[in-house]
Amino acid sequence: MTCSAPAILLPVLVVAACSARPTPPRETLGERLLQERIDWTQRFKAEQARVNWRNDRPRVYDSHDGTVIVRDWALLGQPDQEYLRVLFTYDNRTIHTFDRARVWVKVHEPNGVVAASRWEDLTMPWYDFAPGNTYTMAIRVPTDGAHWHEGWYWTVGSTAHRRVPIGVASLR
Repeated sequence: MTCSAPAILLPVLVVAACSARPTPPRETLGERLLQERIDWTQRFKAEQARVNWRNDRPRVYDSHDGTVIVRDWALLGQPDQEYLRVLFTYDNRTIHTFDRARVWVKVHEPNGVVAASRWEDLTMPWYDFAPGNTYTMAIRVPTDGAHWHEGWYWTVGSTAHRRVPIGVASLR
């Protein structure tokens, strides 16, 4: 009895085909994007909880031009558009009158490099900032990815501008 080559190969191919593992279905683009969004959401919510957990009492930043009281802050946003929202009150606790004040918020990387900053110029139409006057508002500062690095932080500062009264300056 003679065996032909195709008769010998056929059982070998059947055994090889049966023992091969099925290929898992390829992940579609939509499924991959959905999984990336779920992963981002989980990581972002964990960072939000860490940042917002410290939001239990106001932070006070004193300078020679007044005081900035940060009453609320939160990490907010969506993928690639994350930002820190800071609600603050500028309080003129000096004995001087100012025509405007500037408050800024800086987001820092763990090594101290400024990743992003924003400022607001505070003015009151028809009035100056007299001692005891306050101004409340919010600033949104993009984090530019700094919030993904352990040890990132943010700082607040202020300065004020005194108007020179008419008659005090002299022309030469």
